[in-house]
Amino acid sequence: MVKSLVMYLLYLLAADAIANIAIGLILQNTGALILISGIARAIGIFFLFAIVGTIVFSILNGKGNMAGLIITTLLVYLLMPAIIYLLKENNKTIVAVYTELHSNFNLFAQIFLPYILASTICVMLVRKLKMF
Repeated sequence: MVKSLVMYLLYLLAADAIANIAIGLILQNTGALILISGIARAIGIFFLFAIVGTIVFSILNGKGNMAGLIITTLLVYLLMPAIIYLLKENNKTIVAVYTELHSNFNLFAQIFLPYILASTICVMLVRKLKMF
C-alpha cells in the first residue's frame, strides 16, 4: 500500500506540474512565476499529503483505501489556504484568505485549478490501474 501511495503522490505531482504550466501559459504568467509556483506547490502538496495521508490511512486501518485516498485529496485541498495564510505577510484572517482565494478568478486558477485537475486525473488513473 505504501508503494501505491507513493506512486499516486508522484503521479499527482507530475499532473499538477503539467496543469500548473498549462494554466500559467494560458494566463500569460512569466516563466519565473510559473517555476516558483510549481516548486512551492510541489513542496506544499508533498508535505501536506504525507502528513494528512498518514493520519487518514492510520485512522482507516487499511480499510477503504480508495475512500482514504479521496478523503486525503480533499483535505489537502482544504488545507492549501492554510499554507498560503502562513506564507502571507498581512493581517488577514484565515477565513479572509480562504474567501479571497475562491472569489478571485486569477488566484483560484493559479492555485486551486491545477490541483483539482491533477487530482481528478490521478484518481481516475488509480481506479483504472487498480492501484488501491
